[in-house]
Amino acid sequence: MKNGKLTVAIVGMGFGSCFLPIYLKHPDVEHVIMVDTNPDQLKALADMYLLDESYYTTDFEAVLQNPDVDAVHLVIPPALHAPMSVQVLNAGKHCACTIPMGMSMKELEDVIKARKASGKHTGAKNRDVIYTDSMSGINWSTIPVTIIELGFMSNPSEDRLMATEDYRNKMAQGIVDGIDAYYE
Repeated sequence: MKNGKLTVAIVGMGFGSCFLPIYLKHPDVEHVIMVDTNPDQLKALADMYLLDESYYTTDFEAVLQNPDVDAVHLVIPPALHAPMSVQVLNAGKHCACTIPMGMSMKELEDVIKARKASGKHTGAKNRDVIYTDSMSGINWSTIPVTIIELGFMSNPSEDRLMATEDYRNKMAQGIVDGIDAYYE
């Protein structure tokens, strides 16, 4: 982390490109690195957002080895979620990944094991659990899926809390603790 701000890598610049303007404007993000196997797509996005070559690469391994990268957001095909999440965590980076986290219970266990070994944490006030099978992306899954909603746009006090690093860390820790407790 540089000057209290993160360097974030977004892997998978198809749907992942939707997150680029969010990270570029985020007050807690110093630098964003786009990662994709398609160099033409990376160059086109860089040109669109007026970014130089320091903002993109086709080399995922180099991103994992880069000590300046704090977090990696994986927006890749589902079959790659677990193995690449494990790689990110094993490299000592924070990891965000689109759902599902894995394609089998074994993959989920591998990600949880890597998360525990990495010491990376996540935590939020428990507002209960809502069970549903009607949401796109979870209604076809053959493994357990959880969607976690954090914060309420209509709740100003919650919004103020979510603006603090301490509260975001508590929210993340609560998520991790809940997942760990489920599998223990």
